[in-house]
Amino acid sequence: MRRLLLGLFLLAVVLPHSAAGQQWTGTAALTLSGGHQTNTYLDPVLQSWDAPSDPAFAALTPLVELVREASRARLDVTGRTRLYPRRPDAPQFVQGYARYQYQLSSSWTAGGLGGGTRYRFVSSRDSWWVLPSVKWSPTTSSTVTLRGGVTRRSLSPTQETTTRQTSALAVLNADTWVTDRLHMEGRLYWSNGTTSASD
Repeated sequence: MRRLLLGLFLLAVVLPHSAAGQQWTGTAALTLSGGHQTNTYLDPVLQSWDAPSDPAFAALTPLVELVREASRARLDVTGRTRLYPRRPDAPQFVQGYARYQYQLSSSWTAGGLGGGTRYRFVSSRDSWWVLPSVKWSPTTSSTVTLRGGVTRRSLSPTQETTTRQTSALAVLNADTWVTDRLHMEGRLYWSNGTTSASD
């Protein structure tokens, strides 16, 4: 995960370095969520059935986003985590991703999305994805976006066993604003979901 975050940082610094008229903007946010569950068997943190779980819960979600814009390009780099101050047995969650867009013409935009997630609790679950994309805007209120690439997941239920899965992924998304208040969207999704290796 450290290599992933380092790669996102280098992408943010190096990729648009030669463009003119760039400027950085940043956003930091902290979200607090909490509550009291009426069904104590469904753990709100672990999202699993757990009879002795605490009915009260609270979570903090820090998020940092950096945006770099040029005349025809935009780069967004985002990192976030989730903290559970009331739970000594809470999972560890970290996620980072970057989105790059370059406007080829008034109707076409090319780019990509890449990132990863690290999760630790009892078992280890890591994932990363790289999805190049192309977007077509036939009108000012309609877009058609095609994304395709590779995702990889690894699951380690024990220290001795790791299962890895590499999948090809393709998504076709179309949306349009029919009126000022009516929005329509459709999506086609495909993934082969094959397991490449198991150690």
